[in-house]
Amino acid sequence: MAAEEHKAALAEYAADTQRSLESVRAGNESGTEAIKATTLINGGAAVAMLAFVGHLASIQAKATVIMGFAEPLRLFVAGALLGVVASGVTYLAHVFYIGSLTREFRSKEAKREGDETLASVRHNASVRWGRIGQGINFIVVLIVVASLFCFAFGCYIAYRAFESGIPLHSTGPALTNLL
Repeated sequence: MAAEEHKAALAEYAADTQRSLESVRAGNESGTEAIKATTLINGGAAVAMLAFVGHLASIQAKATVIMGFAEPLRLFVAGALLGVVASGVTYLAHVFYIGSLTREFRSKEAKREGDETLASVRHNASVRWGRIGQGINFIVVLIVVASLFCFAFGCYIAYRAFESGIPLHSTGPALTNLL
C-alpha cells in the first residue's frame, strides 16, 4: 500500500514538474517573441524613416523639414537598441535562474547527507538567486515597454511632421497628401 502511494506521489510530482517546465517554456517563448517584435518594428521604422529622409534630401526639401524627421528616427533607433538590450539582459536573468537551480540541487544534496545547516544556507541562496532573476525579468519587461513606447511616440511625431506638409523649396508648394 505504501509503495503504491509512493508511486502515485512520484507520478503527481512528475506531472507537476512537467507542467511547470511547459509553463516556463511558454513564458520564455512569449518573451523572446515580444523582444524580437519590438526590435523588428523599431528597426523597420528606422530604415523606412532613413529612406524617407534620403528622399527628402533628393527633392531638396528644406533642412528644417528634414530635421523634423530626425526625432522619430532617433526614437526608432533607440527602440531597436532597447530591444537588443532586453535580449542581452534576458541572458543575465537566465544566469541567475541557473545559479538558483544549482544552489537548490546542492541544498538537496546537503540535506540527503544530513547537513541541515548547509542545506538551509544553500536553500536560502537559491531563493535569493531566483528572486534576483525575477527582478531582472521585470527589468526586461520594462525595457520592452520602453521600446514599444519609442515606437509609438516615434510614429506620433512622424505623423505630426507629415501633417505639417513638406515644402519642396522655400517658395514652392507643400506636399501635404503624403499619407
